[in-house]
Amino acid sequence: QDNMDVCNDTTTLTRVTGQIENPLTGEEVEGVEILLNGQVETQTASDGLYSVTTPTRVSDVELSGYNNSNPLNGVSTADIVAIQRHLLGKEAFTSGYQLIAADVNNNADVSAADLIALRQVILGMEVDFMRYNGQTSWRFADQGENLSDNMSPWPFTEVLGEDEILAQLGSGNFHGIKIGDVTGDAKSNGLTGSTTRGDNGQVTLSIQEVELVAGERYTMEVRSEDFAEVSGYQYTMEFDATVLNFTGVQGGVLEVSHGNVGTSQVSQGLITMSWNDLTGEAVSVSSDKVLFTVTFDVLADAKASEAVSLNSLVTKAEAYDAELNVKGLNLEFRNGAQVVEVFDLHQNVPNPFKSSTVI
Repeated sequence: QDNMDVCNDTTTLTRVTGQIENPLTGEEVEGVEILLNGQVETQTASDGLYSVTTPTRVSDVELSGYNNSNPLNGVSTADIVAIQRHLLGKEAFTSGYQLIAADVNNNADVSAADLIALRQVILGMEVDFMRYNGQTSWRFADQGENLSDNMSPWPFTEVLGEDEILAQLGSGNFHGIKIGDVTGDAKSNGLTGSTTRGDNGQVTLSIQEVELVAGERYTMEVRSEDFAEVSGYQYTMEFDATVLNFTGVQGGVLEVSHGNVGTSQVSQGLITMSWNDLTGEAVSVSSDKVLFTVTFDVLADAKASEAVSLNSLVTKAEAYDAELNVKGLNLEFRNGAQVVEVFDLHQNVPNPFKSSTVI
């Protein structure tokens, strides 16, 4: 501390150390590239720590973080529901960091446009957020600039210079905000476990078994016997492209449009869906009602259960209850009231994993 203003202003920093923490989870963020004056110097370790040598005057030092990997880390349709509830005034965000995470299109505001952008990435229509004003997977804010209670956090400091580093007593600490993850589900480092699924129940989508005949139109009506208090769901539907040609999705009791469906890999027999009620509310539907329909042109004879399945190849298959807890989601075929037994290899959970997984 230079209380008498007697120190030489060309004081040098030989080393700056810092840590990056996710403010929504309290976890340290691993794998962040640390840039010194625009050049990558190092990466944060599993404990979020880093250290860089700075053989320059403190007034010449600029530190920042960068990570554009795994955009869907912690991101799901549950985040769309949470953002929608915030916009409708039903469950307003309580942290400025949630607002930054919700600003998917990087325009210093949260609106319905962010919901559209986020869904495009969830559906696999966009590989990351870069199309939206250069938005990256993570953003890094000066930890000394606490934004927890700031409900108008823009602009925020992302480059630490002389004033910020000296204010942190020679350290360079950042808060790492995972874009799109307003519910705090992102896995920040290799020391934290993955979220397990299925502990909060299961939603089973039901389809009647039929014989598919080449040259006909197949309208697949989707129902469910346990669609109770569901806030949203998402999945990947895989179909045999030699048997079926996808033509569209239509809403039933649920409002479903082309904006809920991803078709970027339809030629490979994959379509994705992300749905939530436009009011942000949880929905219950009786088993006799059609949730939605999927239509195909039939190219070859087959059984429906042999041509269609549900998995997590592109968009993770899961549903959410009224409190946005994750529920399992699967698909069954029925012959009248009897369930048709179909052999299918589902996604292992959790994935990735270290010591054990469930198949």
